[in-house]
Amino acid sequence: MSHAAGLGAAAGRATLAFVQLPRTQVLAPLLVVALACHEEPSPIRHEPMRPPAASVPPAAPSVSAASDDPAAAEPPAPVAERPPADPAITKAIDLIGGSGLRFIDQADDDDSKPSEYTAEQFASMLRTKWDWIGYDIAELDTWLEEIGSRSFKTNLPYQVVLTDGTHVELRGWLDQRLAASDEP
Repeated sequence: MSHAAGLGAAAGRATLAFVQLPRTQVLAPLLVVALACHEEPSPIRHEPMRPPAASVPPAAPSVSAASDDPAAAEPPAPVAERPPADPAITKAIDLIGGSGLRFIDQADDDDSKPSEYTAEQFASMLRTKWDWIGYDIAELDTWLEEIGSRSFKTNLPYQVVLTDGTHVELRGWLDQRLAASDEP
């Protein structure tokens, strides 16, 4: 038998030995590796980016600074609850969500495409934006200026696509709808 034939036979036996292993011996180490790589979801609750209008409790003072500062001995102020919102804000979001129209968040440059939303998607996006960025906003005019009429990313006005296909700015359209809903 030649040397090359002997090596080929040995390699064949080694491959054959691996193939004849029971499936559990091959799959069990893979399962252990897969389970070891799994991470549990974070238990941390994400809070809105903007702190409430009331004072946020200060960080715990260091031991050396506590004796020098009389204010450090006072307990931290509790975090304020979200202020009650003007019902007109919820009414505006409901008018948008129930309109059945399409809404556009304009692109900030010529290379990107504008984002287009259904009425329900846009109302949901505005509600989420209000929760995260405008947590302390409770008045309709402030909400319209900071949340409801312009994109946070591009600072360009949101647009409404009317049923005839024309585009109008959301602020004017929403002002008209709010005024019409207040009339008897």
